[in-house]
Amino acid sequence: MRPLFFLYSLLLLLPVYIQAQPIPVPHTYTARLGYLQQPLNFIGNPSALDSFFYQLHRLKNDPQKKLSVVHIGDSHIQGDFMTAILRQGLQSYFGNAGRGLVFPQRLAKSNAPLDVISSSVNTWAYNRLVYTKNQPEAGLSGFAISTTGNIAQLTLGLKNDEKFSAVTLITDDDRENKWSVSTGEAGFYRYYLPDSSNSFYTYTTLDSPVSNLTISTIPTTHTKSFYGAVLHNNSGGVLVHTIGVNGARYDHYNQAALFWQQLPLLQADLYIVSLGTNEAQAAAFNETQFKENLQLFLQKIKAVSPKAGILITTAPDSYKLGRSNLVLRQLNSFITAYCNAHQISLYNLYQVGGGYGSAYRWIRSGLINRDRVHYTVEGYRVHGELLWQAIANRYNSLFSE
Repeated sequence: MRPLFFLYSLLLLLPVYIQAQPIPVPHTYTARLGYLQQPLNFIGNPSALDSFFYQLHRLKNDPQKKLSVVHIGDSHIQGDFMTAILRQGLQSYFGNAGRGLVFPQRLAKSNAPLDVISSSVNTWAYNRLVYTKNQPEAGLSGFAISTTGNIAQLTLGLKNDEKFSAVTLITDDDRENKWSVSTGEAGFYRYYLPDSSNSFYTYTTLDSPVSNLTISTIPTTHTKSFYGAVLHNNSGGVLVHTIGVNGARYDHYNQAALFWQQLPLLQADLYIVSLGTNEAQAAAFNETQFKENLQLFLQKIKAVSPKAGILITTAPDSYKLGRSNLVLRQLNSFITAYCNAHQISLYNLYQVGGGYGSAYRWIRSGLINRDRVHYTVEGYRVHGELLWQAIANRYNSLFSE
């Protein structure tokens, strides 16, 4: 009997994954588009992400646990339209741990997500990581603002009744500046001392949820630099962070030393990487150079987050010189072959959207802007829903069948 008792005891220690209610798969934006290649709408090499999906599954039984998803990309991602659909899907099923990383892009003279508001009385110098030799050096958000004013002060918040109950500031590491936050409701202002700080990061818990706050320093003669803030909820669930930068390529991220220095803050469990459109603006596809940039990027990701999953997406079809971009087709073909050869999870948005020449149909549907490269708000929401469908279907195949 003793061997049977030992075997029974061992089985009790193993994780048990029972069937879960399937995630509802939405078709709000995609139902009317008959040219979408739904049979191709799946994650390639999905087993590389199984660890992340098992962590998602455990969230249903552990309401205090948090998972972090980081979406890195270019102008297709900066507006947050695609990522917002994914965030909404994950958080509605697995819990809302907060809005995640935000940056006041308007203070850097760039476009911001629709739900992020910002203002300041300061005059700011600004930069984004595509200008690798300029100052201030871009940080975690892919952006930076800095001022030599006596005091740095800005307001940062959310629209649409979104609230948060804690904030992590990402700033310069000059302790003399003493970055802090304050909130104001009905004429009453509450100033907070940080709960903890470490190098570039300052974490503060708020007394009650708020939709905006004021971020400031004490008076100093030192340069003050701001790189973003992570907005948290006082609950478990999923954080989905958007890092999108207009004009960005793999090599721009590779050269952004401060970005990699600050990236561990997000404690990513999954990286989604959506780049390639800007590389495809070259006259010809340089496979050797692109491979080197892609490999270096992946090496850096794995050095920062060795246990995190990685999902690479191909860029959607777009025009160059009046027709679908042939370089983009070659680049996406290379990414597909590379991911398959190295068992890297791949979401082939390019093929799901119709592949080479499909931009014409998207244009006829009113889903691509006049520049024939960028999509409309609804076009990006279609992309987001397609990606969420693929993720939801993979989860359902593991836990609901």
